[in-house]
Amino acid sequence: MGQRIPFSAILMIAAVFMIAGCNDEQRLQGTTAGFQKCFEAGKKQGLQDKGIKVHCASKHEKSIDISMEGRASYDSLYSDTAYQFSGTVTNNNANYVVTGFYVILTKKGGELVESKDFKNVWIEPGDRSDFAITASELGYKPKGEERDMKNYSWDISGVRGIKILMQ
Repeated sequence: MGQRIPFSAILMIAAVFMIAGCNDEQRLQGTTAGFQKCFEAGKKQGLQDKGIKVHCASKHEKSIDISMEGRASYDSLYSDTAYQFSGTVTNNNANYVVTGFYVILTKKGGELVESKDFKNVWIEPGDRSDFAITASELGYKPKGEERDMKNYSWDISGVRGIKILMQ
């Protein structure tokens, strides 16, 4: 006859399979597959899609080291004294969905002018998203010609996202 497997070994193997199967979302942390598990769990709770998306994205997003492209400028809204700093960013990385980023605006000498954390965005690879630091949020309000972008530089930093994982 064949060898018998000890009962303790069978219990240990069963426990490993139970842990692996029960905690898929945690095992897939930081990926779109984990996000999807979270989203499905939220749907079963009767929550609205928008709230589920915000919750699951914040739960699964991580700091990521990717560069994003964009363009931005000061824009007049309805008069020369009412304007905002706004632009568009593009996710050119095929491996991540971007869920957040900082925009930093500095004077050409390096002096920080504005910064804002943009949260709860969803920018898939190849997609663009608009952003704005509104007139009421601007701490520094340059006048007339001073708003010309030749006087400033801006950057995107602190990018957060979720790794794309197809299953």
